[in-house]
Amino acid sequence: MDMEWDDWYMILQDLAAKHRENVSDADAWREPFDAGQSPEEAFYDEYPEHKG
Repeated sequence: MDMEWDDWYMILQDLAAKHRENVSDADAWREPFDAGQSPEEAFYDEYPEHKG
C-alpha cells in the first residue's frame, strides 16, 4: 500500500473515532507507517480488543 502520511493518518483517526480510542500522538504512529503497515494493521496491533 503506497499512501501519503496525511491520508494514512486520517484513516487511522477515523478508525480510532469509530472505536472511541485516542491516536492523537501522531509521532507515535510514524513507525508503523514507515514500516509499511496499513492504518488498520497498525490500529489493531495497538488495540487488538477491537479486531473482529
